[in-house]
Amino acid sequence: MAAVPAAVPDRQAGVLEELGAEDLGGEVADLRVPGQHQGGECGAERHGREPIWPKGLGLGHGAAPRIERRRATISRMSAEVLVVRCGTVPYEEAGVAQRWLRSARQEEAIPDVLLLLEHPPVYSRGRRSTAEELPMARQWYEAQGIEVRDTDRGGRVTYHGPGQLVAYPIVDLRPYGDDVHEYMRRLEQVAIGALGENGVGAGTIEGLTGVWTEGEPPGSGAGAREARKIGSIGVHVSRGVTTHGLAVNVNNDLQPFEWVVPCGIEGCQVTSLSRELGGEQDLDAFAGTVAERFAAVYERTPATVSPADLGLDNARLGVA
Repeated sequence: MAAVPAAVPDRQAGVLEELGAEDLGGEVADLRVPGQHQGGECGAERHGREPIWPKGLGLGHGAAPRIERRRATISRMSAEVLVVRCGTVPYEEAGVAQRWLRSARQEEAIPDVLLLLEHPPVYSRGRRSTAEELPMARQWYEAQGIEVRDTDRGGRVTYHGPGQLVAYPIVDLRPYGDDVHEYMRRLEQVAIGALGENGVGAGTIEGLTGVWTEGEPPGSGAGAREARKIGSIGVHVSRGVTTHGLAVNVNNDLQPFEWVVPCGIEGCQVTSLSRELGGEQDLDAFAGTVAERFAAVYERTPATVSPADLGLDNARLGVA
């Protein structure tokens, strides 16, 4: 059996698929526009913008989710990464939180942040998704209790649900040379390392996205010896700060992956930590391992904080 390598020297094509070419050609190329990284409220006021900590954040349309916010008590400049355990959060609501935290990070009002959470059942469609990836009508999926949401991340369609660990890093790329490919490689290593510590060998496959168990490449005709996808990665970068990130299947139901073309990969076998190890796993413990691996890989000191510590005053954010 040919083991999947832990790292592939040049996976630029795979990274492009995760990000979407528009991410690299637009926002990433515009990372260091002069004046975009002024600090905190003073920087905002110098440029005639509203300070980063107004009384509340709304999307400005209909009954969209609303996250109230107040002045955060966390130092804006730190070598820490703030680890936030959020419980189960609806997909759209988590998107609101990420956009707000991204704005605060761009203003240097907070350090890097790592959100750890689960989603209720939802298919998220990246900017490179096609209609063929959801072969049934949207109404059919909704009848199964699964939302369908469009998103600004790169990549294609994937499934999120209870029992899957989702990690959303809000990271300033400057310490990493504004190198999006390097950031993606490190994110892969976070998942690979956390899975390895839990007894599942994993790696990447050249030309394919995400994290896979060890085995022959998918579609090689090797049957049970083929690698299975266990983790998905898709990011968005705006003004040098990341949103979206990583999802690892731990205890989640895998049936919904069979109703779509996951990540646009035909014939893709999907697995989970519990399936590989033959029993349900401790999701909270695995989240702790991911936080530790993230801090080590990105050379940060983890500091656990609550959603309220960051001014995220939504009744549902942080409540399982």
